[in-house]
Amino acid sequence: MNNSNNHGMQSLITPQLLNQIKALKSLRAQQPAKPAKPQLSFKHLNPSNLEAEGFVHLTSSRFSTKPVPYCGQCNDGWADAGIERTVKLCTDCEVPRRKLKRLNDLNLPSDANGAHLSMYEWDSPKQRERIQNLMGWMMYGRAHSPQSPSVLMYGSPGNGKTTLHYALAKEAVFNDHRVLFTTHTALLERVKNTFGSSEKNPLSDGKWLRGVDLLLFDELGGIGGKSEMSNWAYTQSVDIIGHIYERWASGSLSVLMTSNLTPKQIAKYFQHNRAVGSRLIDMFGEPIHMQGPDRRTNKHLSNVYGF
Repeated sequence: MNNSNNHGMQSLITPQLLNQIKALKSLRAQQPAKPAKPQLSFKHLNPSNLEAEGFVHLTSSRFSTKPVPYCGQCNDGWADAGIERTVKLCTDCEVPRRKLKRLNDLNLPSDANGAHLSMYEWDSPKQRERIQNLMGWMMYGRAHSPQSPSVLMYGSPGNGKTTLHYALAKEAVFNDHRVLFTTHTALLERVKNTFGSSEKNPLSDGKWLRGVDLLLFDELGGIGGKSEMSNWAYTQSVDIIGHIYERWASGSLSVLMTSNLTPKQIAKYFQHNRAVGSRLIDMFGEPIHMQGPDRRTNKHLSNVYGF
């Protein structure tokens, strides 16, 4: 029965049909192969090449990065981990994507464009050593020292304090640390914005520091520094120092704080509050006096304007 069936099938394949099949196979062989799906990798992205690689919106009013496309090798950011039925974040696209998103979430000013440690001009060997110690503790020193070697820097406007904040923010994010950048003024404004609304004061319970590994606190005392402040601002600022110190003392926070005020002016700013002074001294030890020139402005024009 099988032989008869085979014989019947063969009788249906005529010479004309065979020729058509051969023609189709020949036509298929002549067709160009489909292009391979592009396979990309963004592992090379780092704090110093984001602008050169085109991943920064250079005309944005804030520091803003562009999204990282999928690499073509993973499943929408997820890759096979090599263990049965397990997956991991794709290191070619999803890991860089998340780092750039965290940079966006910092809401850095546009001045952060191009700021990175490889271009930073250190004010002194002492400053460089202290910052490297802070970064080293974040990376490796937590098991050996209970608190980070945090740093307080002060000096005239324009000598690189804020630029160092931006460079450290990028470096920390790319090393998977959770960062908060803020200025003293911006933090007080956040509190003011809760007045008359249902939103809770962010300083009421210290939640503004929850989950933060590195606090970059710029312009203590406001832009240019102030000799005095209102009673409300004083009370809020004392609370701010208290929250920072509590997290630092627990061994879960590194701090870089900068100011245009000298240490004695900071003491006056806080009305010589000994509790505040004790916390600042314990956290920062000897402050770093930055004495370099103003990197922003032309000295001649500064004299012309009277600044």
